[in-house]
Amino acid sequence: MEKNNRKITEEQLISILSDMYLGKVIRFTDEKNMQISQTVKRMLDNQIRMQPEYANEYNRMYAIIDNFYNLMNNPEVRKKIIDTKMNKATFISVYRTDILGGTERMYNILHLLNTDLVGEYKGNARKKIDYMHKNGVDNIYFSNGVETTIKNIGYLSYDHWNGVKSTITEYEIIRRTINKSKSYKVFSNILISKMEEEAYRNAVLDQLLGEENINVNSLKGYIGEVVENNESNSGEIKQPHSYSFRVNNNLYIEYDATDLSAVYEFNRQKAKQEVEWGR
Repeated sequence: MEKNNRKITEEQLISILSDMYLGKVIRFTDEKNMQISQTVKRMLDNQIRMQPEYANEYNRMYAIIDNFYNLMNNPEVRKKIIDTKMNKATFISVYRTDILGGTERMYNILHLLNTDLVGEYKGNARKKIDYMHKNGVDNIYFSNGVETTIKNIGYLSYDHWNGVKSTITEYEIIRRTINKSKSYKVFSNILISKMEEEAYRNAVLDQLLGEENINVNSLKGYIGEVVENNESNSGEIKQPHSYSFRVNNNLYIEYDATDLSAVYEFNRQKAKQEVEWGR
């Protein structure tokens, strides 16, 4: 843990613990587990002494250290790591809920779908959702052995039920590793200007654009967006028109019912047009 004025984030702590544990998993002992736990807690003690202004946030991180200790005490977890030759990024993704000690993440968000939230009726017809093409630049980032390219390729423009206008961006995402390359098209709102901030960048690259979120959670491409919430320490926030899951410190992936419904309605209209044009 660095002894400077920069605040240590939960994501950095998770990275440090992952490196320490995965490096010893083959010759793992209960004694080594306890040594790692006590060493990192002493590091955190020192960090609080140097940065007392962050004491409340650091105090919450002791639970993460204990969660790692309990997780790595499980022989089935250690066996899975060894048998699958699990790397750091996969380990963090698979066991994030156990590490953070939060509620199991809700991936089925179809209960948020409500197309009545989107558009205005003119007679018996719903106002069309507009799509605007864009040829954005390639923004390339690296994290945990993955090169990720983020490119803005268009926007959905739509009205809320009360007439308020909104947009949601479509991106082409390319994730490359040494062995493979995959391309996706997703709807979200990514603040490229905030990608210089480590915590936000990690939340976007490792969580929002992680394969699990894209493949399991998306409804025809909708993947939510990373938002900041300084008022809650909860692992998840359930509201009538949104669902949020904490990924680090005060950053959440938020799934918004209106954005979700706009993407769904756009794809429905697009599919209907394609059928009509094909006749």
